[in-house]
Amino acid sequence: MYFYRVDPPGGGSSLSSLEVLKTAALLHDIGKPVSWALGRPWSEHIYYTYDVVKSCLGEELAWIAMRHHTGSAYPEKYHPKSAEERIIWLADNLSSGADRREMPETGTVRPMPPFRLTHPLSQGDKDVVRLDAGEVRLCSQRITGALRKAAKGFKESPVGGYLSIFKALENSDLTSLPADTRAPLNDVSLWHHSKLTAALTTCIAMDGGWKGADPSDYTFTLLSGDGDRISAYIQESKRLPDLNARSKRVKSATSKAAEKFAGLVGPECLLFAGGGSLLALTPCAMADKVSQEVAGAFETAMYGDASFTVSLVKDSGNNVQKLFGEVWRKAGRALRIKKLEKTISIPEPLEADVSLCDACHRRKATYTDEERVLSIDAAPRFEKLCDHCWMLREAGRGVWIESLAQKTNYIAVIKADGDDIGLVFDGSRLEELNKNVTPSRLSALSSRVNEACENKLKTTVESHGGEVIFAGGDDLLAILPGENALDAAMELSYAFREAMNNRCTMSAGIALIHKHLPIYLGLERAQKLISTAKRRPKKDGVAYAIVGGLGKVERESDSALSWEELDQVLGIMDFFKQSGLPGSQIRRIAKASTDDPEEAEIWIKYLMGRETIPWEKGEELLIHLKSGRLSDAFRLYKLFKAG
Repeated sequence: MYFYRVDPPGGGSSLSSLEVLKTAALLHDIGKPVSWALGRPWSEHIYYTYDVVKSCLGEELAWIAMRHHTGSAYPEKYHPKSAEERIIWLADNLSSGADRREMPETGTVRPMPPFRLTHPLSQGDKDVVRLDAGEVRLCSQRITGALRKAAKGFKESPVGGYLSIFKALENSDLTSLPADTRAPLNDVSLWHHSKLTAALTTCIAMDGGWKGADPSDYTFTLLSGDGDRISAYIQESKRLPDLNARSKRVKSATSKAAEKFAGLVGPECLLFAGGGSLLALTPCAMADKVSQEVAGAFETAMYGDASFTVSLVKDSGNNVQKLFGEVWRKAGRALRIKKLEKTISIPEPLEADVSLCDACHRRKATYTDEERVLSIDAAPRFEKLCDHCWMLREAGRGVWIESLAQKTNYIAVIKADGDDIGLVFDGSRLEELNKNVTPSRLSALSSRVNEACENKLKTTVESHGGEVIFAGGDDLLAILPGENALDAAMELSYAFREAMNNRCTMSAGIALIHKHLPIYLGLERAQKLISTAKRRPKKDGVAYAIVGGLGKVERESDSALSWEELDQVLGIMDFFKQSGLPGSQIRRIAKASTDDPEEAEIWIKYLMGRETIPWEKGEELLIHLKSGRLSDAFRLYKLFKAG
């Protein structure tokens, strides 16, 4: 049952606080799932919105949430009446206009199952979620239950109540439902649309409120923020515990910056926060204050060891609605220019007789770490750390190279990075699909990339016995047992590609180093190797090197391999493990495959004729010989034979 037959109040609502307005905006489409599940026409979702909101938050707020349309399909008495309702109507129009720029493929009279949320980097052929009518009805029941629980105490404390409702819906089934069921518009979730509507409502309300129906009368500010020299900060110390602790500090500082923004403006205005970066909509009147406080929150959490650059780009509501891709590109250019203009601060020099910290080389050493010995000029001594680096060392203890060198004496440093990820965020990949860059698509893609790195890729590394040092944006730095590294890298590339619907690939550099070597050798080599991999014509590759016990590069891939070629190498290594062939024969064949492949082929056939090598194994070995990867595979097989 729904209550659309009830007559609305004549003069609009008496509720006017900002939190009431934001709550109504966030809930304006909350009735869509149950309306769709019942097979009702598009326009009738407003009645179910009224029903849900009234049952959880009361009738007055239900009317504000319900009356956000003016089209002929909606009776005039349900058109927006108060200034609050008109603001939500305008914000919904701006949000829908920005998010649904393309024409739907079909013009159905009413939503029809199955209800599909598709991948933003697809043409509607890649389902993220697919639900029938019964499943959508269950989603609606769970959403209503979560809302009812979160709404308790809203009247007594609208600020706390709104935050409780926001958090409940952020983790609800709204994220699995499309805002529009028609392809290709069904790649934006109902949560992202509702959140963007609330964000635009907040900005309009805090910048003076209702000014009329023309979007050009309103101005919005896009705030872009990014930590400076984050990779350099993380790798300032080469000890594994320090790398781990510094990575966690960047993540914590990003959260602090996001929390500061949410406290000043509202969590609904955050489009993305992760990996040292932040993107948000903010009221123009507050933009300068917000940018300063957000930067301050990040830098304070980093103890002044890393700065934060913020750029502000203002544009009209008309451009936000119709040309958001251009606004976003303008924001990206402004941020890059501002970062280039930023000067690097130089620390105050210390007195000549003061001992420097062995980790940061900038502050006075006050602690001695008796667990770590630093060798200098053949006179080993315990490492000395400043207060700050000691704190990081303590936070990262328990993660040492020795624990990662499992079955062999080698560990692997993997540096992985998405290829041409800028083409995803500047809209090029979307334009290839005849799609536009929209706020919600941008937010969804940013979240998907960050989630892939922080969750899927992290899980992959850990499943292979490794430790993720840094995962943010499209960057990954990890350390693993050497014998597991190549298999893990293959899985990482597949996981990232799948998360991006094969519209974006990943390249990697893998440094296999002896466990007794300093970790910085692996870090430096991995960085060089990923540069080699990215020099491939289409990138999407991997380069590796073996660095022996004396720090000498014993073997480095002559050029970057494609992932398919690395898969071949792994297949040959598996063949060696399972073939049962004498090691001396494998060694001779592998050496010959490099020096004289024709001689290697003759030798293999000779051994097959003498039945030293079984006929089937010999044929397989000949196939591997023709691949040109047999020698590389043998070196890796020999290196990890203990595994």
